Amino acid sequence: MRIVYFIFIFCLELVAREFHVATYNVENLFDLKHDGNEYEEYIPFSKSGWNKQMLEKKLLSLSQVLQDLNADIISLQEVENQNALALLNEKLGTNKYPYVFVPDDSSNIKTTLLSRFPILFSKALHVKNFSRPIYQVKVQVDEKILTIFLNHWPSYKNGLESRLAYAKELEKSLHNAGEYLIIGDFNAPFNVQENLWGKSLEELKKRSYNLWYELPFSQRYSHSFFKSKKALDHIFVSFLMFDGKNIEYKKGSFRVFKPDYLLDENGNTKRWSISQKGKGKHLGVGVSDHLPLIASFETKNYTKTVPKKTTIKELLKQNDGVVDLVLERVKVQKVEKYGVYIEDDSHARIFIYRPDFDMKEKEVYSLHVKNLGTYKGRKEITLASQISRF
Repeated sequence: MRIVYFIFIFCLELVAREFHVATYNVENLFDLKHDGNEYEEYIPFSKSGWNKQMLEKKLLSLSQVLQDLNADIISLQEVENQNALALLNEKLGTNKYPYVFVPDDSSNIKTTLLSRFPILFSKALHVKNFSRPIYQVKVQVDEKILTIFLNHWPSYKNGLESRLAYAKELEKSLHNAGEYLIIGDFNAPFNVQENLWGKSLEELKKRSYNLWYELPFSQRYSHSFFKSKKALDHIFVSFLMFDGKNIEYKKGSFRVFKPDYLLDENGNTKRWSISQKGKGKHLGVGVSDHLPLIASFETKNYTKTVPKKTTIKELLKQNDGVVDLVLERVKVQKVEKYGVYIEDDSHARIFIYRPDFDMKEKEVYSLHVKNLGTYKGRKEITLASQISRF
């Protein structure tokens, strides 16, 4: 029996406006007004040393990131309130954002939005037993409407059920949402791991595409904690953003923003540092334990194209990097720990490193090949999606 899977049809530009959307957990941006709901280490002018000098250093570091990122729309998580966001926005000078969304909820760290396009509408999607809602925000890009769902889900220690509650509440609002993005810090990785960590994101895959699948496995991380690198931040896009109408995702544009000043020598994030493992004093160094994600979108008319068909023999001659090719009816010759070997009718074969879908020995597939690499002199596929299984 043949099972046919969704294949994206990408398009060539005729007339377009390109714009960029980002998400970034800024790790506890608090102001200096004592409201009574601050974390202990962010009580202004206390023994922790959260003072004007520390706030200024935090704002300068974050403003450099936002200037260099240069997103047209960006969601920021872990912002205390409207004043804290206003202080950061002012640091951008002539590049400050004219449109701002800050929710009025009881959370001490909020999910916010900065935009160069008008914000038309916002709505809170409340999750039972949790103070921090999901927010649905509509932005007008030229004459087109983009719906963005802003997220900051409960942390790992809150358990799987807490994140499943967020996923189910969000999924209910996607039915008639049109062209939408789901962005933010989900505190869950893109693949299901031990203790079903990541299972909550399965709900979103019914109607949306996770842009992490645009990158090879080795590049999929946005957060580091004690040298453990995870993809906890996400940008999901509606399947409608691949239909050649209105607003479209720009193929291959998704990336993790990781300039050298945000990373240490091991590629870990330079988080905002507090001595004694977060219980001492602010040191005024670092930025955040997360990295920003950014992707590009276009409003335009399209001429549809499809990826070019190829063979494994021809694929082995290709340069490393991004490709847009289709392998038809290739057979899994061998399954190994980190991937599979496939072969075609000519018995040419190539290794697929960590495929994003289950591939079984002797089964036949058609594949959309998106990225190639070389490991120890061996050409391999580092990113592919399944078109069909035979």
